[in-house]
Amino acid sequence: MINEKSIEQYIVFELLEQKFAVSIKNSREIIEIDHLTEVPESPDYIEGIIKLRDEIIPIINLNKKLNIEDDKKKNKVIISIVKEKLLGFLVNEVSEIVEVSEIDILNVPDTAQKIKKKYLEGVIEREEHLITILKISGIFDDLDKMNVL
Repeated sequence: MINEKSIEQYIVFELLEQKFAVSIKNSREIIEIDHLTEVPESPDYIEGIIKLRDEIIPIINLNKKLNIEDDKKKNKVIISIVKEKLLGFLVNEVSEIVEVSEIDILNVPDTAQKIKKKYLEGVIEREEHLITILKISGIFDDLDKMNVL
């Protein structure tokens, strides 16, 4: 019998044609945006900022941050809370929310990869797809160290 504490929900989304997931416990909402305000001289992966319910939220293009080339226009944003700060992550499409047991999360392989390992939490096997779980805190720490936020 699986302990209910070992089951976690993840938001599954797409970048290019790859599936990724983030824990729902750090996510506040999923929105669509039609425009944002660009921030001069910011890193290329910071698409800009939006105002949502009187809060200014930086929008990070995960494709660019994770070095995944994609020219498709994106308008889905996952708003996450990391260390008491709000961040928006621009993604191609949000496909589903899944429940996963801790024992079903596979370790990230040590093979060479485009994505830094500190951004990765694990891998979920779902039907015929592998879904990479992103560690949002790892991405946030990089942005925080660079004084981008």
